[in-house]
Amino acid sequence: MDIMIKEQDFIKKGAMQKDFFQMNEEEKKDWRKNIAEKTKATLFAKGQPLVYRKEGKMIAEYADGRIIEV
Repeated sequence: MDIMIKEQDFIKKGAMQKDFFQMNEEEKKDWRKNIAEKTKATLFAKGQPLVYRKEGKMIAEYADGRIIEV
């Protein structure tokens, strides 16, 4: 079962320069890229892998570069 997370669920109060719903498409594109990078960095700093679905498989990516199927 695929679970879709709404973009507004990623919005953290006080962390954004501009309200997401006031951004134009270019600003939203940049925000999406930055939030992905920040999420990855936060997980790696805590020693946790980034887990995502790729080609129908669940993948865990670790800070040391290991990528394994889970």
